[in-house]
Amino acid sequence: MTGAVRKLSLRAHVGGECDALDAIETEVASAPNGLFHFRYRAVGDLRKLRIPERTAPDRASRLWQHTCFELFITGSGASYFEFNFSPSTQWAAYKFDAYRQAMSALALPSAPRISFAVTPDTLVLDAAIDLQRLLDPQARSRPRMALAAVIEDRDGRLCYWALAHPDGEPDFHHRDGFIAGLPDNGG
Repeated sequence: MTGAVRKLSLRAHVGGECDALDAIETEVASAPNGLFHFRYRAVGDLRKLRIPERTAPDRASRLWQHTCFELFITGSGASYFEFNFSPSTQWAAYKFDAYRQAMSALALPSAPRISFAVTPDTLVLDAAIDLQRLLDPQARSRPRMALAAVIEDRDGRLCYWALAHPDGEPDFHHRDGFIAGLPDNGG
């Protein structure tokens, strides 16, 4: 990872803990060219998880129905962006005009680059994505982000990890989860 780096820990949603995982740690790094690197490191007994098999790195939908790592970034006003990164190397990118409203596919200058490695006790997923054209350099404040993960166990049960969870059901779209600033990209 290059540039400014932020290290953050995800926590499991209350009542949906995944007994296979002990922790999910993240690192976010920026580069002056608008490229951001996101690393998700899940630690535990990964033999208890259902991990999607590697496929062609392509845009796909409904990745959140299985093990998937997610990123949400505030846009201007009420808008925000959602990115899904699967260990299969498939990905998704969406724009919302407001909370869960007017979802549309987000055009990107280039596809995210995703790689992953897995051992019996660690899964590391790296995603590099060009966010330069999404970030407003004239904005009064830095964009906020929410990092999250959906983890599927061998029995098909899903557990939800995030930087912060609002009260109630898991909801990665809720603004109370957008608690971290993106690191400065030096641009």
